[in-house]
Amino acid sequence: MPRRWKHGWTPTGVDENEIKTKARDTLAKVSFGREWVNGKGVKHTELLLNGQVVGEIHGNINLAGVDIGDFKVTGRGVKVFLLRNGVPVGHIWINQ
Repeated sequence: MPRRWKHGWTPTGVDENEIKTKARDTLAKVSFGREWVNGKGVKHTELLLNGQVVGEIHGNINLAGVDIGDFKVTGRGVKVFLLRNGVPVGHIWINQ
């Protein structure tokens, strides 16, 4: 049965454990990139892997305290949400 998502459907046959494992591995290897502040005053920081932007984090967040949240399969890859205390604080993209 497909997993219900507020932005669409995750296709069947997607291994949630594999996606979350890849996300944890990617998160362990990222470095911080460019920072900017949006119109609401929230700081955004790029997450880089081998010089490529693979996501972003919002606010002054220590990656050690970030959990892997739900994910969304798109045409670009898999967008995995990053959580802190159950609140979304960013996302990373991984290839499926």
